[in-house]
This record gives sequence, structure tokens and C-alpha cells, in this order.
Amino acid sequence: MATGEPRAPDTETRHRLRADDGEVVRYRRVRLRCGDHVVSEAENWYLPGRLTPDMNRALETSDTPFGRVVAPLEPYRQTFSARLLWSPLAEGWERSPYSLSPCLSLGPLAIPAALFEHRAIVHGRDGRPIAEVHEVYQGALLAFSPPGPC
Repeated sequence: MATGEPRAPDTETRHRLRADDGEVVRYRRVRLRCGDHVVSEAENWYLPGRLTPDMNRALETSDTPFGRVVAPLEPYRQTFSARLLWSPLAEGWERSPYSLSPCLSLGPLAIPAALFEHRAIVHGRDGRPIAEVHEVYQGALLAFSPPGPC
């Protein structure tokens, strides 16, 4: 679902998109779901002048995912940033003399709302940037039932 107030692209985003000073950059914020679970919150800054009128109409009037709308352009992504926001293991765990000992359970693992973020430029088949995406993947990615007995 598209939500949120429009955010203008910053100078770096315009540069990564290779957008001219007068070129329109639109903003779209979506929550990607799997069933009832929000698995990612994403912000897209895209260049409507590099899309077809039908694509722009779909992006403005529907909740269709950006990737599905621009699929005819054969898009590919170029990651420029990926960052862990949470890890179940303590910093430096691999250097600890206890790292190879059996795990002691301290109860259920507390999974936070945000797990990691990903930033990428989406290019069309011609190599020109069409969008910048900032995705924050949510703890719901790990919301699955524990395995049953073996």
C-alpha cells in the first residue's frame, strides 16, 4: 500500500539517478506484505519521464509494486548500501573462546522491528537509472512457525 507524505530527493539521490536539475523525481512509499505480515517498508524515488504513461498511471493510482509495474523495462538493481540493523549474536562473538561451545538458551529470541536496510539504484535495460530504492526489511521476515519434531 502506498503511504506517507512525499519526500523530495536529496542532492545525492538526484546525482545517483543522473537527474537533470529540472527533471521531475516522484516519491512513493510502500509496505510489502506476505499475507498479513509486512516484510519490508520501502521508499522509491523514480523518474516518471523515463517510464511509459501506463507505468506512471499504475504507480500513481494503484498499490502495484514498482518492480511489477516497470518489468517491461527489464530492470536490474545496483546495490550501493546494505547494512545490518540487528544481529542475534553479540559483536565479536566469533573471537570469543566460548564461540564454539553449545548455545545456552536464555528463552525466546527477541526479534526487533527492523532487521536490515538495503539501498539500490534500479536501471532499465538501456542502463539508465529509473529509480532509487531504500528498503528496510522487517522482523516479520522471521515470523514463521518453529519446526516440528524430527
